[in-house]
Amino acid sequence: MTQKNTTKDVSVTLTNLDAPTIGSSAMLVEILISKWTGRKFDKSASEYVENANKAHVGMANVHKKLLGDCPQLIAIHKHVGNSYNIHRSMTLPWSDSGIRLVHTSTYFEYNAQNTALKDQFDQMHDD
Repeated sequence: MTQKNTTKDVSVTLTNLDAPTIGSSAMLVEILISKWTGRKFDKSASEYVENANKAHVGMANVHKKLLGDCPQLIAIHKHVGNSYNIHRSMTLPWSDSGIRLVHTSTYFEYNAQNTALKDQFDQMHDD
């Protein structure tokens, strides 16, 4: 049996496609919110609990709520949690360090939402 070797000339023409790149269609965003917890570690109360329960040193940590059940502080904590949830729902994970990806088509909505949340947080903080 004879085998015939045939070669074909293949030419590839590259056309200039306007396909979006990740750099042109997305941005990296990060949200950092600092909040006061209103709690303080009480060393003497921790030692008392350990002694009263015959526990090893370092087994109990007692924290005082400095403002008790302050409704304003509770509202701030809930607001911060909600802000993080909105941030996560409008973005995609990018790295383990907290940086996330937002599509450029939704960036203005994302920015407006975060600006409103920041304004609310600032007002709650002032109150």
